Amino acid sequence: MSVSILKTDEDKKKSLKPYTLFLGTLIGTLAGCLPLLSPLFGAIVFVFAIVRANIVCTVLFFGISVYASNYHYSELINNIGIYVLTGSDQTIEFSRWFTSLPVITYLGFTNTMVMGGAVLGLAAGLPMAFFISEAYSLWINRKKEEKPPETPQQPEPEPEPEEPEKKIVWREK
Repeated sequence: MSVSILKTDEDKKKSLKPYTLFLGTLIGTLAGCLPLLSPLFGAIVFVFAIVRANIVCTVLFFGISVYASNYHYSELINNIGIYVLTGSDQTIEFSRWFTSLPVITYLGFTNTMVMGGAVLGLAAGLPMAFFISEAYSLWINRKKEEKPPETPQQPEPEPEPEEPEKKIVWREK
């Protein structure tokens, strides 16, 4: 069984799946921790537009993450970005290598708020997304295991006795 994460026409008919909750939670948390005018935020929104992510989860976790990152964790995000970009010798080498990759260069990872938001968004979003998708999977499996109450079966009607076939006999004169 293959699972496609790209949107198709059958999305209107689909039921809620654990991987859609996983993607919605991860995309919402990651996008919420980033500055809204960064190129990486635009890339995340583009990915959300083409992937099967749960819209409710995405909007919910985006709102929670925006509130938390703007009002409570903005200094933490900046400090994480500073540490990753200029902290120790290992992180400096990693950030030089990472920001020199072809497409990554244009996503704004050299900004401390973008780098810190991406790191914090992934660090907070991955465990939360795993937890939510696994909790939903367990809930669905438990729901499937429960058997509906047995309904009394109605007896089948007895078939009517068949009349014996009448044989036609031809008499010769």
